[in-house]
Amino acid sequence: GLIERDRVGNPLGVIVAKPSPLSLLAALALAERLSPNDEINSTRQFMRELNRLGITSVIDAAGGGLRYPDNYNVIEQLAEADQLTVRIAYNLVSQNIGREQEDFVNYVNTLQMGQGNDFYRLNGAGENLVLAAADFENFLEPRPQLADSMEASLEAVLRLLLEKRWAFRLHATYDESIARFLTVFEQV
Repeated sequence: GLIERDRVGNPLGVIVAKPSPLSLLAALALAERLSPNDEINSTRQFMRELNRLGITSVIDAAGGGLRYPDNYNVIEQLAEADQLTVRIAYNLVSQNIGREQEDFVNYVNTLQMGQGNDFYRLNGAGENLVLAAADFENFLEPRPQLADSMEASLEAVLRLLLEKRWAFRLHATYDESIARFLTVFEQV
């Protein structure tokens, strides 16, 4: 990543996610955590601002380095207390490179596709099913080269999701990546 600085080298508060969002996510992970009460208050204030702007529903595409269930505690607490003011459909992703299959086995065996209520519902898997298939969309940077092992790991996760009747979504930007993904879909 790139941290923008002034003439004397002081950071300006801008991090450029270059060549991928991973540098930005790593920087965000270093931020100080709020207290549980402040997390709840912050989330409620954020939802209020979304409502002020006319936003009543969102999809959590499962990016951004969020780990399930650890980073979902506040939203789940608010959902259980009927305090959500924005409908949230959330997708799950593995954050463990090379262990995606293991994480999805755990998800499909402990969670029900579609579980939840009108304000908080499990929407399926994605946006990345395996991190080897991460297809970032910074068109100012060279296209990411997907790993040779991508097809085998993607196929295993896809078979599991389909067997358990889980919906999924896959972020796909470049023709070269999409062609490889479609080949796996056709095999499955």
